[in-house]
Amino acid sequence: MEYGSGQLAPNGLVYLGGVGGLGSFNPANNTLNFIGPWPAAWPQIGVHDIFLVNNLLYGTVYDINQSYLIQIDVNDPSQSIWLGPVNGTGGAEGGIWNGNAGYFASDNLGLDIYFYDIATGNSSLVCDLPDNVISIFGLSFPPAGTQEPPCLCSTNAGVLGGSGTFQVCSNETLTFPAVIQTVLDGDDMLQYILFSNPADTAGSIVATSATPSFTFGPPLQTGVTYYVAAAAGNNLNGSVDLSDPCLDFSNARPVLWRPLPAVTFSTANPNVCPGACKTINANFTGTPPFTLTYNSPEGSSTQIFSGNNGSFDVCPPTNSMGNFVIQATALADALCACP
Repeated sequence: MEYGSGQLAPNGLVYLGGVGGLGSFNPANNTLNFIGPWPAAWPQIGVHDIFLVNNLLYGTVYDINQSYLIQIDVNDPSQSIWLGPVNGTGGAEGGIWNGNAGYFASDNLGLDIYFYDIATGNSSLVCDLPDNVISIFGLSFPPAGTQEPPCLCSTNAGVLGGSGTFQVCSNETLTFPAVIQTVLDGDDMLQYILFSNPADTAGSIVATSATPSFTFGPPLQTGVTYYVAAAAGNNLNGSVDLSDPCLDFSNARPVLWRPLPAVTFSTANPNVCPGACKTINANFTGTPPFTLTYNSPEGSSTQIFSGNNGSFDVCPPTNSMGNFVIQATALADALCACP
């Protein structure tokens, strides 16, 4: 029989797959052993890559027209399981385990990567490799903990220009420059994301937008640092598919929404005699200086206050009677304004 590539198992054997069946090589004594044939119903096709996952042996096989994945019974290869086809023409030259989801395998020239979903038995194209990549053998030997597909993803979310933190008032819309240098595949889309944790971008997204802009609203909070970036990946019902193996994020910029200033009025004694003046205390929240416009019995007035506390006098007309009202009509601090 002709043997294909092998995989060193915990028992010290190197399992070898070929057209006729399964064999093993024992490096301890340099002996070669034929274990047994494949199931009789299988076509006579070669097993080209064998990889071990959780002490179970899997292989990639192909004929002229189709690639397949198998689960190998090391004790009786005739009981091995034919898992299903991998899309594309030609054969699968390699495979790699991806958690509990399934396998990645290349076609017979290594120009495309397909993902086999073990739950559904379906496979789909993950990405195309550049034409100058002739072959990518050895995918059955990934680094420990590998979770990404063994392919050269071309999707690129681009570059978000500038530096520093965007500071926006909570009554304003954050608008920032669009990303540049993006690269999208035919089934990709680009969208902008607002997220809270740069260590977990995909897991902390709080809002998405088709344009580089966001407005303040629940669950956002003032004074909390968020981040904006672009995301690129497969289009899934109008949003970027966060499970796309070729998902890509641009660099991020921090954004901080500032609270609007506020003012409250008070006086030591609310009673005022006709023709007398009354001192009104103004207490501000925000970042000084404050520009306050208010209405009183004297009409509209505007004053600037250098600190968070200030006062001004109101002198009602001598013929006025009853209560009078002080009403703020506009207020601005050093950062924000509320009309």
